[in-house]
Amino acid sequence: MRKKTSIKIKNVSKNYGEETALKNVSFEVKKGEILGYIGPNGAGKTTTMKIILNLIKDYDGNVQINGKEYYNDKLDIYKKIGYLPQNMSFHKWRTVYDTLVLLGKLSNIDSKYLNTRIEEVLAKLNLINKKNKKIKSLSGGMVQKVGVAQAILHKPEILVLDEPFNGLDPESRYKVKNILTDLKEIGTTIIFSSHILSDIEELTDFIAILDEGKLKYCGNISKLYKKVEKENGVRVNLSYNPINTNDNNIPLKYGIKNYYLYKNNSFVLEFSKNSQYNEAINYFIKELLKRKCKIKSIIPEVWNLETLYNKTINRG
Repeated sequence: MRKKTSIKIKNVSKNYGEETALKNVSFEVKKGEILGYIGPNGAGKTTTMKIILNLIKDYDGNVQINGKEYYNDKLDIYKKIGYLPQNMSFHKWRTVYDTLVLLGKLSNIDSKYLNTRIEEVLAKLNLINKKNKKIKSLSGGMVQKVGVAQAILHKPEILVLDEPFNGLDPESRYKVKNILTDLKEIGTTIIFSSHILSDIEELTDFIAILDEGKLKYCGNISKLYKKVEKENGVRVNLSYNPINTNDNNIPLKYGIKNYYLYKNNSFVLEFSKNSQYNEAINYFIKELLKRKCKIKSIIPEVWNLETLYNKTINRG
């Protein structure tokens, strides 16, 4: 059975004067999927999210939520979305509980169930003992958890979270990750941004990589690994290295695309897709031996999402 499309954006562009914030960005997220949205600061991630939420209306392209456009059914769409902005702002003189009561009423949660729902959400985030505290007395991490609480309070079908792990300690990050996983299992569609790429890799079904307003990659993480797997590297560890800086006199042969000295005791080799892998390694080892290096071990250079991300935006 085909999943319904929850979020679909097509050829979305946005300019601020002469500055391009987004250029022809297109992707979609199916019901019950988690999309990790990553990119450098200023890449256009927050702008994309605000367009998805109809907080920015002046843009080119098309956005659909559950197959509907905002001008057709704006109120119904708003009820189904939960949002955590990058910088959550609350009335500092309100208590945590009063804040959630107000936001719950604005989200049209039935008053008969509101208190129970608030208690439930606070318990999930380990905030029960903070419910009568004023917002101004909370740490940044606690305020962030209140932000997560308000985003999920009305049981939205779609969650848009801009840097949800900002300022959270390891225990709180663990709790929020569990919440997102549980929500996915009941069919909630989630898009979130983060600079913590290990969290992206752990939680998401798909990733979208944005750089300078352009979508560099959108798809399954495993496909991104496969896309560049033939370019993987090898680390040559040395027990003795007389070379103190990068020796750039070794010619690049047999498909060696690049090499660099790592922590003064290892050389990392990067290969092109059509490299002669074994010949390249043998050649490079001979060149190191000529330079009086002593080889300790040769191991594959394992890439993680951070490496793939940097390569995708051509910064690694």
